[in-house]
Amino acid sequence: PSLLNKQQFKLIFDAIYSIYNISNNAEISFEANPDDLTSEFIASISELPFNRISIGIQSFDDRDLKRINRRHTGQDAINAVKNAQNAGFNNISIDLIYGLPEQTIVEWKKQLEIAFSLNVQHISSYGLTFEKGTALWKQREKGKVQTIDDDTMNEMYQILITEMTKNGFEAYEISN
Repeated sequence: PSLLNKQQFKLIFDAIYSIYNISNNAEISFEANPDDLTSEFIASISELPFNRISIGIQSFDDRDLKRINRRHTGQDAINAVKNAQNAGFNNISIDLIYGLPEQTIVEWKKQLEIAFSLNVQHISSYGLTFEKGTALWKQREKGKVQTIDDDTMNEMYQILITEMTKNGFEAYEISN
């Protein structure tokens, strides 16, 4: 969605609102990659009916991001959250992945610390899965990346649950 501009979104919303009766308290989410969420872009969409932004951060660690072929940096991710907050968005969700190649327990804890420091309202976190046909899948098949062992994945998940609870988050979804 962040490839569209304000006018394109306006056309979509005009069509939706002309056909459907939308509740005043409907949650209308906008999903984006961090590097698309410049202060200018967020300012342009802030007049639209979006009231939740979901940001596909995946990691704040530049090495992790490079290994999974993401185009943003950790700083881009932090800036995206701050840009959304500065534009008045107060319902922000971020996505994180644990069990990334070469990620350690200490590094995973650091990811969570950064996430909590940003004062976001939702955190979706997923254990890494290797999807057939993706670049990461091919790297694993060639032995260029290693999967995290099940015990470490489980420990990362347990840390996630403990730290989320300590920081006032409540689980409302389990995807896998």
